[in-house]
Amino acid sequence: MDVVDEQDRVIGQKPRSELYAAGQKNFRVVNAFIEDSRGLILIPRRSQERKMFPGALDTSVGGHVLAGENYLDALIRETREECGLDLLGPDVNYRLVRKLSPYESPVSAFMHFYLIRSWIEPQLCQREFSSYEWADAQALLARLQPGQEKWKDDLPILLQVLIERPTS
Repeated sequence: MDVVDEQDRVIGQKPRSELYAAGQKNFRVVNAFIEDSRGLILIPRRSQERKMFPGALDTSVGGHVLAGENYLDALIRETREECGLDLLGPDVNYRLVRKLSPYESPVSAFMHFYLIRSWIEPQLCQREFSSYEWADAQALLARLQPGQEKWKDDLPILLQVLIERPTS
């Protein structure tokens, strides 16, 4: 993966395992919520076979930006792999909600966070996810109480960003 400086400029490459083993946050990821026509967001549960956060609630789409890849290309790839949706197709649209930095907020890495609106049902990758639900962002955030649910670390932060975003 690309390693970046504090301004999110590429300064080198390292294997993902080295970055995680060293507790580094100077790499890139994408995350997105898929929103349906009712304004509910798709929240999958990670499969128990996942190395990190097994069985935890997650964003609709998420993944690492690979070396030489940009954020948008990673979003397109991850959305296709994880949800079977083509972001370039006529029944799906997306927009950047916010760019996040681990130096400015408690997120796991440099992140571009998107909202995807889809008029077709996503087909979640069964290897990565065991189930999913459609949820109201505020209700889900209120439900995330320690000891009640397992969730990926960035999920509450991104729910809050989604709730606070200006609507268009």
